[in-house]
Amino acid sequence: MYFVINEANTGYSPIKGFKNSVTGVEGVILDEPVDVTDELWLKELKTNTANFVRGFSHIDSKNIIENLEIIFAVTGFRP
Repeated sequence: MYFVINEANTGYSPIKGFKNSVTGVEGVILDEPVDVTDELWLKELKTNTANFVRGFSHIDSKNIIENLEIIFAVTGFRP
């Protein structure tokens, strides 16, 4: 899924056990999962985010962004 973030909270989450949260209303849930397990850009993303343990991370890699845009283009997503 993807959604447009309207608000980001660091140090607070309405869900018990989480320290951070984001909220948004505009988005799409894909009908089927997209397998990106072996994609090179996923390896780059995991490296850039320390395997997703850094919490919120700004993605500035053109390669990662372009590949995510391709995945969601079929839903009508326009950056």
